[in-house]
Amino acid sequence: MAEITNGGVTLPLKKPVKLLLKDAAGNETEQEITHLVFKKPEGKDFRAFDRTDGKIGMMFAFGASLTGLPERVFDKLDGEEDLPEVLGILAGFLRRFREIFETL
Repeated sequence: MAEITNGGVTLPLKKPVKLLLKDAAGNETEQEITHLVFKKPEGKDFRAFDRTDGKIGMMFAFGASLTGLPERVFDKLDGEEDLPEVLGILAGFLRRFREIFETL
């Protein structure tokens, strides 16, 4: 269940995601993502929609902007357990803007 804090949302993942990250020296380390922390959106976060095509791609870019994580984290989310929750959170941030986006 997601927790709302300061206008943002924290979602513990039912199925954590493992991600290989490179440091500045090029060394790879595996990191396990166990939860996603979505900050309250600011204007700059909405630019994510301009960086990609397709509705899911746009949502993943928006999610990456709000969490500070790479989009590939969203590619690895479990499609039955975690992805529906994530898309619901992102859609919740967009509800007030739906009518505006449809006219753009």
